[in-house]
Parts: sequence; C-alpha cells; structure tokens
Amino acid sequence: MALEKELGRACRYQYPIALILIDIDYFKAYNDICIQQVALTLNSVVKRNADMAARYGGEEFVLLLPDVSLQNAEKLAAIALQAIVDLGIPHEASKVNPFVTISAGVSVCIPHLDTSPREIIQRTDQALYDAKVKGRNCFITNTHTK
Repeated sequence: MALEKELGRACRYQYPIALILIDIDYFKAYNDICIQQVALTLNSVVKRNADMAARYGGEEFVLLLPDVSLQNAEKLAAIALQAIVDLGIPHEASKVNPFVTISAGVSVCIPHLDTSPREIIQRTDQALYDAKVKGRNCFITNTHTK
C-alpha cells in the first residue's frame, strides 16, 4: 500500500506526511461520468511526482502528499474544492450548491515507529466526517503528532 511505504519513509526521515480524504457531496444521486471528471480534476491538482491521487471507494478519493506542511496541505485542499466547483457539473439533488462539490478531511503528521496507516486514515476520516457535519463543500483539518 502506498500509504505504508510513504509512512515508513516519513518516519525514517522525520518529515510530515499529509492525507486528504475527499467525498463527493450528495453523490448517491449522481453517476460515473461525474466520478471520472472529479478524478481527472483531482489528478491535475497534485503536481509533484511523489504526490498521489486515487479513488478510495464509491465516491471517495484520497490525496497522499509526502513531505508537505500543514499549510500546503490545506492550500491544496482548498484548491481541490474550488477546482471541483469550477467544473460546473450541474447537481440538482445537492443541498449545498447547484453544482457538484466535495468535502475533505485533511490530516498531517510527522509519524513515529508506532504510527499506523489505519490511525492516519481514521483521523483523516473523522475530519472528513466533521466537514460533512459542518455543512459540506469545505475541509476540516485534524492535526496530530503521532
């Protein structure tokens, strides 16, 4: 798994690693064409060779960002949110915006030997859940040192 590999590298060199989980808001009422456009857009947001954008489930995506600061991870999350809105994909079933939007959970840490991928995913997923509770079309950050 890419997260385990990058986690080990970040632990060894003691640099931060960021994970962003993204969910298409009110997706249940939408289709695969929307997923393809969101995927292409998220891939265009990550610029460095080490960065990775991938599908993480039905309508969820993940951005794995090695050696990135909290500030830059949040900046990238904001860019991703705006890039999806800018697609202008109509979404009549959305309660947030007449166009497709995303919510994101951002997590950044400098891992230790006992930091597990599962722990990072859980913390990032909690931040994503908090973004949805906050009203969607936003991101929430969950920072932790372990």
